[in-house]
Amino acid sequence: MTRWLERYPEMKCFYEKRGYGERCGFGKTPAIAVIDFGLAWTDKTGESPMGADLDKAVENTVKLLQVARSMKVKPPIIFTCFSYNSSLTDVSPIQIKKMPGLKEICIEGSKWDALDPRLERQSDEPLIKKKNSSAFWGTPLTEILIGNGIDTLIITGCTTDCCVRCTAIDSQHRGFHTIIPHDAVGSRDPEQASYALLDMDLRWGDVLDTQEVIEYLKGLEQEQ
Repeated sequence: MTRWLERYPEMKCFYEKRGYGERCGFGKTPAIAVIDFGLAWTDKTGESPMGADLDKAVENTVKLLQVARSMKVKPPIIFTCFSYNSSLTDVSPIQIKKMPGLKEICIEGSKWDALDPRLERQSDEPLIKKKNSSAFWGTPLTEILIGNGIDTLIITGCTTDCCVRCTAIDSQHRGFHTIIPHDAVGSRDPEQASYALLDMDLRWGDVLDTQEVIEYLKGLEQEQ
């Protein structure tokens, strides 16, 4: 298991002396949360102000989803996206003031208010429309996970340094084994993303690669 923390040897030494960065590992009953892979974020033409080239992260997420969907006991797969009404009365004015770009692309029913079609969301895979960064904040995600007996949350999506990280923090706070495949999450800013992955690996979950997560899912399949 290759740790993201290994990329920062001085920080690894510093934090390990202080008791950070242990592994939380996998549990037995996973779910997958695909965070905000909407067209607003995966557009790489420049038309969307929030867009970026997230092809690699989308492709690796699709690989995970294909494995999960093929399992005898399919893990819950939950999608999220930002979505506000056209009057922006369902979101804090302060949030829009801080990030005015959101009001251009996060309007319910707009062309950007749709998941990337490469994800091929299935009818039994809920789409949570959220108003803030964490997928847990003001949504039924906790109830969905607890109700299905989930102990492990695998988080993919974007952006690494914002919504993915916020979701990982809230996941760990709720007692879930929290897994972040670093090549299945993406960001507009590689430098911020790298430090966000470091922070998550130190404090909030295990930062692995997609293949390690696939091997975990296939191991569960053999036990089913």
